[in-house]
Amino acid sequence: MALAARAYAQARKFGAEMLIPVEVKGLDCSREDGFFGLRLDDGRRPRTRAVVITSGACYRRPAIENLAAFEGRGVWYGASPFEAKLCAGHEVIVGGGNSAGQAAVFLANHAAKVRMLIKEDAQL
Repeated sequence: MALAARAYAQARKFGAEMLIPVEVKGLDCSREDGFFGLRLDDGRRPRTRAVVITSGACYRRPAIENLAAFEGRGVWYGASPFEAKLCAGHEVIVGGGNSAGQAAVFLANHAAKVRMLIKEDAQL
């Protein structure tokens, strides 16, 4: 949260306008004046030279009974410094998804042991 607050403050310092919360209903990339046109849910139509889309991530969740009960309590979908602190000194299992190798290397500096679990039919 502190990092987001600092990023927000710095962006404002450089003149960025934040529209929170607002839904973008349309994006016009065909303008010839070098600007993008936005159509917002409240009817406004601002124009801008840059658009940053922060849509987040969508993680594939394995079909494990009661998995949701353990999310945030031992099951995580990221390997940030926050998760690294929680894993310090413990054994960790990392799934075999796209970022698993990077997560395993990062967590190896914090966890007692890192194991990688890959499905048998996974494409390597």
